[in-house]
Amino acid sequence: MSRSAFLGFCEHFEGANPDGVILTLVSDEVDAWYDYLLAQNTPIEKPPTHNETFHIYHLFLRDPNGYLLEIQQF
Repeated sequence: MSRSAFLGFCEHFEGANPDGVILTLVSDEVDAWYDYLLAQNTPIEKPPTHNETFHIYHLFLRDPNGYLLEIQQF
């Protein structure tokens, strides 16, 4: 698994939920992150899936404080 990723900010769009914040990490290695997180006994909110609406592949988990995290690939 490489050590490269970056953070980005998305613009608001119609239908977005402004009540919460999702920290998104963009990486070409969503499946590798999934395997790593499972090996660390990290609870996964949603396993890797393709999102046809946004043309991304992503997974969701929560940090220890309950914030939603996403790891995504374009």
